[in-house]
Amino acid sequence: MTPLDCIQDIADFLKEKLKEYEGRNEETQKPVLCYAGFLPRARSAEIKAKFCPAVVVGYRKIEDTRQESTVSVVITVTAYDEDMLQGSLTLFHMLEYVRQQLWMHNPICDRYQIRGGTMETFIPDEHPYPQWYGRIDFDVNIPQPIRHDGWI
Repeated sequence: MTPLDCIQDIADFLKEKLKEYEGRNEETQKPVLCYAGFLPRARSAEIKAKFCPAVVVGYRKIEDTRQESTVSVVITVTAYDEDMLQGSLTLFHMLEYVRQQLWMHNPICDRYQIRGGTMETFIPDEHPYPQWYGRIDFDVNIPQPIRHDGWI
């Protein structure tokens, strides 16, 4: 189990859970896209709008100590809404839905236990309007690589 396995499994988990959420998006009926790694890059606002709403699961760092290996998972949630007054509401609702799904199904995929006291939801003051985004960060443990005899 590697950090990439971890983020891919969590992205697959959220992809399934977000199918239930899509029914709540009555206005646009757009599916919530889910990616492991990075959101695809866009050169124009029209293309950027096609990638939203989206949830992206990545990681910020891997920390190895003598006792454990920890992956700092970063989930970025993004929405595209040109409404300057209420456009952020889609983001707030999606962030909360993802946060609740993570806690309600912890350990995620029966493998990745969210380490207590590590989950933080962050919404910056500035946004690349009309795209809105926020983050959920938390740590999970993965098995440490073990040296086997004969390995160089």
